Amino acid sequence: EGECCNTAYFMVDGIARLYFVIKEKEITNRFIGPNGVAISYFSYFSQKPSFENIDLIEDSTMLVISKEDLNKIYIDFPELHKAMERMLQLSHIESEERAMILRTLSAKEKYAVMQQRFPVIFHKASTEQIATFLGITRETLSRIRSGK
Repeated sequence: EGECCNTAYFMVDGIARLYFVIKEKEITNRFIGPNGVAISYFSYFSQKPSFENIDLIEDSTMLVISKEDLNKIYIDFPELHKAMERMLQLSHIESEERAMILRTLSAKEKYAVMQQRFPVIFHKASTEQIATFLGITRETLSRIRSGK
């Protein structure tokens, strides 16, 4: 947070969490699993200070590369550049789908859809991380889980 993101973290295994802090409360923005890229998109592409933090929620293996080195590799391996563009497109599609889910569904529906789409996260992340990811309170998440 507060620094320009000039590094890409390619997740080999494990799970990363991107979050921001508002009024001393961590709000989970995204979870990144294997084969994903953990970067602050806003900062990485705009070269402005990031508002996100990256944290690992379990032991993880990542390939780490600077933006400068990645751009050099793209020159020699244009097919890698195309693959990365496709990965970013899919990530943006997923972000828009998640935004629509969070804006249109009830808390119980959000939980069901996200649990179906990201089952591993629901076993690895804390209750607070999942609740903020869903845009609901921890208490609401507990009620949903208990079936009340």
